Amino acid sequence: MRLSIIVPVLVALVVLFSACITGPKPTTTIPTTIIGTTTTIPYAKLDSISKDAISKNDVTTCNQVPDAINRDWCYWTVALANSDVNICNSIQHTTYRPGCYMAVAMMTNNPSICDKIEYGDESPVFATKNRCRAAVGGDLTVCNQITAMAQADTCYLTLGTALKDLSMCEKIRREGTRTLCVDEITYKTG
Repeated sequence: MRLSIIVPVLVALVVLFSACITGPKPTTTIPTTIIGTTTTIPYAKLDSISKDAISKNDVTTCNQVPDAINRDWCYWTVALANSDVNICNSIQHTTYRPGCYMAVAMMTNNPSICDKIEYGDESPVFATKNRCRAAVGGDLTVCNQITAMAQADTCYLTLGTALKDLSMCEKIRREGTRTLCVDEITYKTG
């Protein structure tokens, strides 16, 4: 049962992070800047720290990660592993924190967590309060009330993938987003 909840949340995370992070992705290390000097953190090290934080149920282990973006990723993984929205409060990046709230809300099926998200529907940020409510509560009317096309399309995408409902994809006006919606749902329903 828990795995069936984690998979859709991870798909949402992939969509969220792919929308938030631009530029080439390193293949073996994560570049970081510490006090003006450039260093690297191997992915394996970040993964190890995150797993250690999860196994110890100690989010302070994430403080070993020297750069903020990857430390936030560590907090995010621990928050999801523990279904603990309070850990999301440790995330510094202003677009990742609401994404964490949304992911935990979806995982726990708790729409009240969406109230922690400050972004409105006109925001280009993926995780807005209403998109979160739509995904958690399965409420189509939330998406119908959004006037900006890109934000409404993202709401339908979120709702469609959360509910595995292809009819939501038909409401999406941008072809690329509609295709992504259909592909995600087709992949999930196999």
